[in-house]
Parts: sequence; C-alpha cells; structure tokens
Amino acid sequence: MQSFINLHQSTLSLQIAQTYNYDGIHIKGGRLQEAQSLIKEGLEIFYSAHQDTEVFAALNAGITHITISPIFPSPQKGKPLGIAYLNRFTPNIKKHLFALGGITSPQEVHSIQKQGLRGFAGIRYFLPTH
Repeated sequence: MQSFINLHQSTLSLQIAQTYNYDGIHIKGGRLQEAQSLIKEGLEIFYSAHQDTEVFAALNAGITHITISPIFPSPQKGKPLGIAYLNRFTPNIKKHLFALGGITSPQEVHSIQKQGLRGFAGIRYFLPTH
C-alpha cells in the first residue's frame, strides 16, 4: 500500500513527505508546474483532473496517478461528468485513472470496474450508513 499526503502548500507537503517517508503527494488540479517540480524530488504525484484536457496534460508531464471527477453527483462539486465520459480515454490512459466523486454504491463501483480504470477513490462509499 502506498501513502500520499495532501496539503494546500506543496512545499510543506514535500517537507512532511520526506520527513515521514510518504510515497508521494496529492496535488490539486491547475497546479501542474508544482507537480512537475515535485516529480524531480523523486516522489510520486497523485493529480486531480476535472476534464480530459487536464488528464492529457498530466500524463504528458509524467504524472501516472490521476483522479478524474466528479463522475457521479457529489455535494458542492458541480455537474457530474457521468460514467460515459470515461469512454473518451483509451485503455492505455485508463490504467492511470481513478474515478472520484459521488461513489456511494456497489453498483457505481461495478460500473467503474467495467470501464477498466485503475481504481476509484471516495469517502462516502466507505462511511457506515445509519
């Protein structure tokens, strides 16, 4: 299992990642230059993308762990992309992608698995229901 840290300041993330031996850093979308400089530090980067052009730019920059979101409706995350949006990516690209956003049921996880993505990330899927 790999461990990634996610902080708002990449310089602080880098310091903590190196001090505590994290495998990598999560970088929010739109901060591609920061991500590229962190790759040079020998850390893996997990990058957030919200459209296909961001995915392509991240891959071209050498990033190999990319979330694409939101796939399903998620509070305060805007209009979902939808599962069909993932069809625009080739299998070679999908092996780098993790679906994110609004994943709350086994049926949604199954639809992601059928797409051939590397995996998914979520919060509400793993929270106990009351």
